[in-house]
Amino acid sequence: MAPFFGHKEYWKYFAEILTRYLIIMIHNTDDELEFLHPFYEFKKDFHVHIERLLKFPFKCLSNFGKDSFIRPYFTQIILCLMKKIYTSIYCLDYLHLIKNLFKNIIFFHKYEELFQEFNELCCDDKVINIFNNFIGLYDTNIPELKEIVIELIILLPLKTRSLITKYEVLSTPLINSLSLSESSFILRGLKTLDVIIFSIS
Repeated sequence: MAPFFGHKEYWKYFAEILTRYLIIMIHNTDDELEFLHPFYEFKKDFHVHIERLLKFPFKCLSNFGKDSFIRPYFTQIILCLMKKIYTSIYCLDYLHLIKNLFKNIIFFHKYEELFQEFNELCCDDKVINIFNNFIGLYDTNIPELKEIVIELIILLPLKTRSLITKYEVLSTPLINSLSLSESSFILRGLKTLDVIIFSIS
């Protein structure tokens, strides 16, 4: 494996193929695998393996500093995962997947195309507004959902100017982020609050 991923180009091809294949697989697969499904014999752990595999191309964003392999599928990935969050019994797993994606996107703060594309998915004139969907999940007040959605909101790949325009709905989740157990989320929440308060004062 080391020689394969040490090559400057091979990892991109593998990550792109894996991304495309797994998103199609997630989109076309129900929670309960049918008897004739090609992976029926692995039905018990099927979704766990899919989640683990998809984390590899996501991790490539922070490991290699390139996004060309994922850019053509980015919107499809977000919409597919959001659909599963609302329809699957494994919704928490899909929330963790999308959190993993966001975490790796913001690692370098240089993926302008991905930031722009995600910003467009959060516009008010969109039929499916991803930002509003996250706020809706936060407002359910289900503890397991609420904590991970707070973490997701902190990791949103949005520019500062976009966050400022949403400060009214962001303020409560950001304040609640200060009670999270992981210090990195607390620090990022504090920084985001500081930027918003400075900008509107």
